[in-house]
Amino acid sequence: MSSDSRHDETSHPISDAFDHMMAIWEEMYLTLRAASADTESQLRQTQLVANSIEGFIQKHAEPIYRTYIERIADIDPLQIELTYGFWVSQILLLRCDQDNEQSQDKMIEFTRSCVRPIVEVG
Repeated sequence: MSSDSRHDETSHPISDAFDHMMAIWEEMYLTLRAASADTESQLRQTQLVANSIEGFIQKHAEPIYRTYIERIADIDPLQIELTYGFWVSQILLLRCDQDNEQSQDKMIEFTRSCVRPIVEVG
């Protein structure tokens, strides 16, 4: 692959973050959907996806958190979309743990975080 067709994360951080997010969504689809009914297996698969999301946070936290610090009107729409996708990922992961009241409370909190930028833009 030529160096022209690849980009480093300093030149295209939003694009790299979207690529990473889509890889996580693919992982979520493949692992969580395919997980057996066995609770232990489901927990193991959920933890793998949670680890992937944690890696995403470590690498791409700045555009996510900037959405909550700056005025929404001043933020790139792609950054808002990335933030929305991040929170949706967190919500989908928590849906796997519907019997845990703490997870459900956290899911409600993440849902509010997810819709906040949409409400402010609209």
